[in-house]
Amino acid sequence: MIKVMLDTCVLVDFFLIYSKEDKKQKIPEHLKYSEKLLRLYESAKFFNVMSAWNKLELRNVAMNIKLEQKFIESGYSTREFGYARRDIDLETEEKKLVNQAVFDIWKYSIRETKDIDKTNFMVIENLSKKGFGFMDLILIIQAKKNECDFFITRDKKLKDLDWLSKQFNINIVGVKEFLSKLKKEKKLKKMYISIEGKPVSVENISDIIKSKSSKRTNKKS
Repeated sequence: MIKVMLDTCVLVDFFLIYSKEDKKQKIPEHLKYSEKLLRLYESAKFFNVMSAWNKLELRNVAMNIKLEQKFIESGYSTREFGYARRDIDLETEEKKLVNQAVFDIWKYSIRETKDIDKTNFMVIENLSKKGFGFMDLILIIQAKKNECDFFITRDKKLKDLDWLSKQFNINIVGVKEFLSKLKKEKKLKKMYISIEGKPVSVENISDIIKSKSSKRTNKKS
């Protein structure tokens, strides 16, 4: 089965979708592809890998989103968030809800954290000078070291750079692109049948028949 690492922005989409479903609100157009991905994730159509780094960033981002929602509900505008941070914090129960949401994603993922060595830090140092985020690079390295087939992100800066995929030797793709690749793979699997307990491509069947026919002819002679 395909093994992937979902970027934090994609996992946050999952939280937003669950929130809107709980409130019986319509899923907005910009979350439609993430919704399809979430349904595939729930039905275990692929494995998601999470390192401790993934969990830490997801918790941090989710806490901030929850806090900013509270700012808005308290009447603060986005320009006033700096003032709001001095006056408002999440209650213990609110933090528990965030932690539980993060844990729910964590427990259904393959949990594996790989060491970051000096060579990795040198790569991170060089790419951070070009404007790439520290945590983005850490997660891509974790995906590579965990032998993931894809790193799935909504970050346009990451997914649109072929050279970055080559740099880390891993497919960095968007949600829509991954769904398309998954659909193609499903179609390819349907083209395989089983002969003598082994999966065989439809394209190779004629060759197999010719081979078996030739063996029968040789035996008769």
